[in-house]
Amino acid sequence: MIEVKKLSKNLKQKAYGGAWCINDPEVIQSIQIFLHENAYMDIINNTNVHDFLERYFDYVKSSNNDLIGLEKFNSLAFSLGTTNTFDLFTATNPTRRLVSFKGEYIYHNIMQRTIYGEITSLTHADEIDENDCVVISCPFADTGEEHPEMNEIFARCDRLGVPLLLDMAYINISEGININLEHDCIKALTTSLSKVFPLGHVRVGMRMKKTNIDDGLDMTTSCDWVNKLGIGMSNHVLKKFNNSFIVKKYKQQQSDMCKQLDVDVSKSVIFGIDNNNKYNEYNRGFDSNRLCFSKHFETGVK
Repeated sequence: MIEVKKLSKNLKQKAYGGAWCINDPEVIQSIQIFLHENAYMDIINNTNVHDFLERYFDYVKSSNNDLIGLEKFNSLAFSLGTTNTFDLFTATNPTRRLVSFKGEYIYHNIMQRTIYGEITSLTHADEIDENDCVVISCPFADTGEEHPEMNEIFARCDRLGVPLLLDMAYINISEGININLEHDCIKALTTSLSKVFPLGHVRVGMRMKKTNIDDGLDMTTSCDWVNKLGIGMSNHVLKKFNNSFIVKKYKQQQSDMCKQLDVDVSKSVIFGIDNNNKYNEYNRGFDSNRLCFSKHFETGVK
């Protein structure tokens, strides 16, 4: 059944609440050196958004995940984080109902409440209606792994002709994710650097589509109306740190914390997943409880 509910409580103030990047000292020092050595106008004038997007796309493709068909989504546009992409997806499907699943990024619930006056979170794939448009994350926001009904969701959207946007915000801090992107229903992918590096406040993300349709993001990208300071910083970081840097560096600490707290290791390195109802205060509406370890890893940064 479709559940109509109020917004879930804010868990960010709890010890393991929220979903934070790791404040890695090597990355922070590298950003500080870059900003010290480069004048503001030099960054603006020397930053090319198209070069950055190609580098970012290669960075995503180099992850330790099996993303079948990713190379076909090679029409790239700059997005302010992933949120910019969410908003445009909703705006370009005005006659459809925006739906998401229990445990998803709460922004989708807020948009549903804003547009429709109520919040709808789906539990199962068979609740998707032919008049819907779907946003779902992979890795799934509530577990850092594949949604347990991911294949069924794709199949139903394909069968009903329902457009789907895939949020891949956690893909670059994950390994072992297996997903087939060669479904007709998948209209776009989006990702950002906010969960990977301490760059969340500069709002740098990317939308990937199979074709350029000259919409708002395509236009602002082609006209160079983008956050060049954020792109300059992000471009520097992508040159310095490969896709496996964060996962490789913190995977052992993730495993140790999961053992200490008696929870399961997620495919996304910042999470541990409680499947035994030990930490119900971290429940976000799905079957399990998500704990974020980012603030507890030994980084040397306070």
